[in-house]
Amino acid sequence: MSFPVVIHHNPDCGTSRNVLQIILAAGYEPTIIEYLATGWVRSQLVALFAAAGLSPRGGLRTAKSPAADLGLLAPEVSDDQLIEAMLAHPILVNRPLVATPKGVRLCRPSETVLDLLDRKPPGPLAKEDGELIIAADGRRLAPATPALDGRFQVRPAVLADAGALAGIYNEGIADRIATFETEPRTATETAKWFDGRHPVVVAVDADGEVAAYAAAFSYSDRCAYAGIAEFSVYARRPSRGQGAGRAALVGLIMSAAQSGLWKLTSRVFTENSASRALLRSVGFREVGVQESHGQLDGRWRDVIVVERLV
Repeated sequence: MSFPVVIHHNPDCGTSRNVLQIILAAGYEPTIIEYLATGWVRSQLVALFAAAGLSPRGGLRTAKSPAADLGLLAPEVSDDQLIEAMLAHPILVNRPLVATPKGVRLCRPSETVLDLLDRKPPGPLAKEDGELIIAADGRRLAPATPALDGRFQVRPAVLADAGALAGIYNEGIADRIATFETEPRTATETAKWFDGRHPVVVAVDADGEVAAYAAAFSYSDRCAYAGIAEFSVYARRPSRGQGAGRAALVGLIMSAAQSGLWKLTSRVFTENSASRALLRSVGFREVGVQESHGQLDGRWRDVIVVERLV
């Protein structure tokens, strides 16, 4: 086989079925490994995660799995403990993992498998739910915008939010997992984000407090890149894992499209599995790793470039 494709497949998973459909529609005859039946081998699983740039926590399936009942969501659970649990309970591995000569990836959303193939399926091609991913003329389409989370009110940020934005961002700076910045920001500095062209969106909780924000920034002053913006998304600590960051980011995607932008891009620390999972869940694809991209506290850090058409 000149271009081998291997999919670690769960036939009960809609995303996994969609990925397999895309692979088959592109004319490949993949090796299909139904891992719930075969189980995992430690060396195999560790190698797959390493090749995909995933930590064991980043590869953990948390929804519709026994992860919570087994106590695996606690931050003190080690990578080795997670691997042991995955070997005992194969369903704990997120799906589907696909390997080709172009790399290994956890293909969520399903259309990200296109980045691993050396040819696209002919169009039109749709997912099981009818969402079109390849147009009739062969163009790859932007993923559909996810629905907003009703637990949070999402609105454009205003200057009065500048203090809240600074406070949330400063928590991210202190955590040393999300930004190369080391000096806290002031409300005066975050107020400069409101340039009238790049959207800034906040997610507000039931108490009226800003729980998260997502902001777009200039990518380049070249006219060819006028529709591209860099972005960041941060949630305050008590709101993390509650959907606030996702709500703000979905709001930013919507606002970006309305403002005439066509792409959002950013960089994420490779070890920031929570942010990488969030970005994948709303349609961002991981373009590649930039090694030793910058130093933080005297240590070189790698970053992953992500992008999404809007």
